[in-house]
Amino acid sequence: MNWKALSVETTGTVLLTTRFGKPQDDFKPLSPSVFRTLQSWLTGRSLTVGDLLQGNHCSIIEDLKRDGIEIPSITLLLERIPALMHALEHWSGMGIWVVGETDAGFPMRLKQRLHNTALPLLFGAGPLEGLGDGGVYVVGSRDSSEEACRFAIKLAKRCSAENITVISSDMRGVDREAIGAALECGGRAICVLSNSLEKAAVTRRHRDYIRAGYLTLVTPFSPDTRFRVANAMRVNRYQYCLSDLAVIVETRREGGVWLGAEENRKERWVPSFVRHAANIPLGNQALHSLGLMPLANHEL
Repeated sequence: MNWKALSVETTGTVLLTTRFGKPQDDFKPLSPSVFRTLQSWLTGRSLTVGDLLQGNHCSIIEDLKRDGIEIPSITLLLERIPALMHALEHWSGMGIWVVGETDAGFPMRLKQRLHNTALPLLFGAGPLEGLGDGGVYVVGSRDSSEEACRFAIKLAKRCSAENITVISSDMRGVDREAIGAALECGGRAICVLSNSLEKAAVTRRHRDYIRAGYLTLVTPFSPDTRFRVANAMRVNRYQYCLSDLAVIVETRREGGVWLGAEENRKERWVPSFVRHAANIPLGNQALHSLGLMPLANHEL
């Protein structure tokens, strides 16, 4: 991948919103809210982010200032083409690609469900094709019971047998067990990451499946992003919105799995099931009482 292979719009978005190269003390990439403010202002004048790379962007910046929108770092960010070329070469060496929300490969269901709350870029490794075709999101707490992990494995194998993509994260426990089970029996999986795509793309348990076309790793964050709780929470939305339905295998009444299930219930992105058994955690019981559909082991 090289910067000339990117659309003008995506190139501009990467330059404005993504951290790459050596850390800079004098400016930072635009935050999601600032970027959306800029994008909205441009749209109102029949312009796009790509137009900032065409001709003299200084006149656009002056117009922004006259309208009371001060974004001093735009010029410095747009001048990072040499650093972007180096970053793309580095990412390409690890099989990492980038797609923007205006590109054909960006999943339509993310646009339809998340609207402007979606970040404008996706970075990934593995097949881009099929990323927007749906699947079953399987999720559970990192400290889930052995019974929950066995349930997740059985569910993932059933999905793979029926040619249904398994969607989850790389968190230990239910999520990782589901992804691994799907891949081990020849199924397809999408793993949505909240941090360090660079590390995940080359780890032993992923790289052969990526090369074979069975696994896609994807993240809305820069490939070298470190773990942050806020990012993990935001990624919950992507996992739900890339799927056709979700199965919550195990959850407490707090934490990321619970909050993700609650957000999906309120936003009504996809239908949700929750594992039902004799000794399920209080979180599972609470989700039953809130109307999520029960799913028992014998039903798989």
